Amino acid sequence: VATVRAEPSRVWRVAPDPPGVTAARAALQTAIDAASAAGGGTVYIPEGTYKVVTAVAGTVSIVPKSKVRILGAGVGRTILMAYGNAQCFHNNTASSGSPIIDVEIGHLEIDGTNQSNGGVYVSSMKGIQINYCKRHYYHDLYVHHCGATGVGSDYLYDSTYERIIADYNGRLASTSDAGGSGIGIGTGVYTVENLVVRDCVTRNNGVHGVFWENQGGVESTGMSLVNHYTAN
Repeated sequence: VATVRAEPSRVWRVAPDPPGVTAARAALQTAIDAASAAGGGTVYIPEGTYKVVTAVAGTVSIVPKSKVRILGAGVGRTILMAYGNAQCFHNNTASSGSPIIDVEIGHLEIDGTNQSNGGVYVSSMKGIQINYCKRHYYHDLYVHHCGATGVGSDYLYDSTYERIIADYNGRLASTSDAGGSGIGIGTGVYTVENLVVRDCVTRNNGVHGVFWENQGGVESTGMSLVNHYTAN
């Protein structure tokens, strides 16, 4: 991955890297940062396998930003490989009064096979972790073999998870560990945290298929789990 090209209609296209041998995180982040600086837009990741590492500092997560859509060419075609004990996508810079808004992640695969922490389980080895989220839409994803939870974000409202397959996540967790599941959502900041999880599949995950967890403070309401299949 060497170049990022801005296209009409505020679309930033990452150069493809089909073999997945290049440290791709810098180019992916450059595209997201450019879309954010322009006030929002779409980052398109073409078909290929992308190593979410940097050439200099090693393992670093991709940081989603407000008003940026991150879209691939489809499951099995755009594959993001997470490494080490870092999440594939992670942003923990927001707060309850200043959430990350209008983020979309879709039509791609997150493969956590290479996540590790020297054999020691840590709950940070997720596919997606973004906290304080407003109007987030994660859809048409295959998230699998993460060391910890596949999709594990906290404090979402006016948001939707749709058509996500979370398979074989939490592979490094024991049943007594925190997280380690297919989909895990932390609650307890807003009175209404109306995240809708619908038409998803959680299968073969370490601890739970899908869970909501109050992390202290407010007893949030509004969560929905609709038309869901789970098998552990």
